[in-house]
Amino acid sequence: NPTTGMVNISSNQTIETIEVFDVTGKLVLSHRNDNHQKHIELDLSAFSNGIYFIQTYNQNAEKSLNKVVISK
Repeated sequence: NPTTGMVNISSNQTIETIEVFDVTGKLVLSHRNDNHQKHIELDLSAFSNGIYFIQTYNQNAEKSLNKVVISK
């Protein structure tokens, strides 16, 4: 971290949903993982430079929140 846009998300369990929020708390991306993967590569390169929060939900409805900085 920081990244120019590509973010790798991994979990021990199936990732169900990924949500990306900007620094103001606005939801800027929502991705549903219909392929039931445990590893997802997320392309945020179209987003402006700044701080974003990535919230993931796994198959047990547990959530995880991580911060990422986009700097191009």
